[in-house]
Parts: sequence; structure tokens; C-alpha cells
Amino acid sequence: MLDFLLYYLVLNVYSSLITWKFFTANGKPAWSAWVPVYRTYVLTQLADRPRWWTFLSYIPVVDNVVSIILTYELLHMHGFRENKHIYWSIATLGLYVGYLNYTAELKRGTRDDAEIRRRMPATVNHILFAVVAAGAIRMTTFEAYNIPTGSMEKTLMVGDYLVVSKMHYGLRLPNTPLSIPLMHNLIPYTQTPSYLDWVELPYVRIPGWTKPDKGDAVVFNFPVDPDRPVDKKENYVKQCVGTPGDTLKIVDRQVYTNGEAQTFGDRSTPQWSYYVRTNGQG
Repeated sequence: MLDFLLYYLVLNVYSSLITWKFFTANGKPAWSAWVPVYRTYVLTQLADRPRWWTFLSYIPVVDNVVSIILTYELLHMHGFRENKHIYWSIATLGLYVGYLNYTAELKRGTRDDAEIRRRMPATVNHILFAVVAAGAIRMTTFEAYNIPTGSMEKTLMVGDYLVVSKMHYGLRLPNTPLSIPLMHNLIPYTQTPSYLDWVELPYVRIPGWTKPDKGDAVVFNFPVDPDRPVDKKENYVKQCVGTPGDTLKIVDRQVYTNGEAQTFGDRSTPQWSYYVRTNGQG
């Protein structure tokens, strides 16, 4: 957890370095630009955004989109209304904002919604809002997963979706915060990663409501995937047959946990044989 706090502390310091004159130009004390979290609260005021966006600014991955929106609004409110300003800000990871912070004469203007709609189509605004809302839900509450393999067929079929609570077993914080929201490890229809591995944080899980129990269907990251960070490994869905501390063995196709044979429900139909058809090439 300390690594996450340090990560956001560094982000706050960097953001303060490139925006503090925007604060003083609006009559805010210089120190307000340097206090973590509080500076984000003040920034939502300067960008004319709801104050509860402060919370969204500290949800991993979602904060990437929120930062872009707040930057666009901040620049707009200070007269930098051409789209090139936000494009340069994104391309330079905020350094362009720092350039304006130290070289431009900053004066707060008024919000012009008509100008925003002219330069930024409403469709873009709607998409960004949907990404922020869906990303926040996906990151903190529950997520829909696709069944990747046929190991649980007759219960869960390949291609099916199941909604998984992230709160019951404990919310896991992302290892790769520099990611595109709503994407797992690849940008759809490409082989391009949807994340940057410049920052990799350690495995951290917030305590949940319950612990995994035998028989639960659980989603986990496939461990044999050495080229990706833990949170970007492929998602697998399996049935839990043992928990930490249990002993596990398989004798004559029967699973034993702590010396007791696995039992099946009334509607379960164990499958002991499979028909495999190949193309004759091994």
C-alpha cells in the first residue's frame, strides 16, 4: 500500500510543479497547489468541475482519463481553447502545461459551452463520461468476464459472460496504473498492449467481505504468462477445490481435499471421458 501512496504522492508533486501558477492566478494561495488531495479538490474548482471528481482522480486507471478532462477544462478556462493545446499536453505527458505555467500570462476567463461544443463534439464528451463511469464501476465494484476455456463446460460455456464481484474477496489494486480504461491487456483487434509498463506497482489487495470457499467459481490471472505484469495476464475461470493450508490429491480420478473426497451437487454430472478430434498433425 505504501507504494501506491508514494505513486500518488509523486503524481501530486509533478502536477503541482506544472500547474501552481494557475492556482495563484485565480487568487488561491500558492500552498494550496502543493497539498496532496486538497490540491485536486481546488483544481476541480478551477476547471469548473464537480467537487466529487476529486474521488475519481484517485481511482487507478480511471484517473488517467479524469486528468485529461481536468487539463482540458483548466486550459479552456484560461483562454487556451484550441485543441492543439490539449493534444500537446497529452503528447508531452503534461510538460506542455508546465511550459504554459511558467511562460504564459495566466488570466481566468469564463466557461463557454458553445465554444467547447464547437471544438469538441458532444459525442466525445459522452464517450469520455461513459468511460469514466464504467471504468470507476469496473475498477471498484464488479466486472464482466468472458469464459476463455472449456474446462467448465456444462456449467460455464466458452464465450459466456459472468459478472464477478470485486469486493467479496477484496479489491485488488492495479499493478500497471498507466493503462487504458475498460481494456485488459491488448487494444481490441490489434496486438498493441493497452498499458505501459513504465510503472509497475506490487501486488496489493484490500481486505474483502469473505474468503474463497471450496466449490466457488473464481476468476484469476493465469500464472504461466511471463511476458505480462500480474494484472495483465489472461483471465481464467475455474472451480476452487482447495484453499491455503489444505492438502490436495487425486486418486483414480477422485479429488481429495484434506483427506475427504470431493462431493458433487444433485445437478452435477461429472465427466470422465472426452472425445478429441485433431487434424492429424499432432
